[in-house]
Amino acid sequence: MKPLRRFVQRRERPRAAQPEAAAVAPAPPPPVPAAPASADPHAEMRERMRQFKAQPVVSPPPRKKVFEVSEEDLESTRPLKMLPK
Repeated sequence: MKPLRRFVQRRERPRAAQPEAAAVAPAPPPPVPAAPASADPHAEMRERMRQFKAQPVVSPPPRKKVFEVSEEDLESTRPLKMLPK
């Protein structure tokens, strides 16, 4: 416990004071479109999710076989044979 405490205490030293950058006025926030108070705040996100889910699923290309394996080879201890490229 003591070595851990010593480790943490060494790294807890206060950092040197860094001069603050010149005060820059923050940019005004973008205008918010006027929406009725009863509008669903998550409606836009739900619509984007519906569109995403409606897209067709792209399946990956079939994998190229590297080993020639038969059922007997899987049960035995014989080494697998590499296929020629």
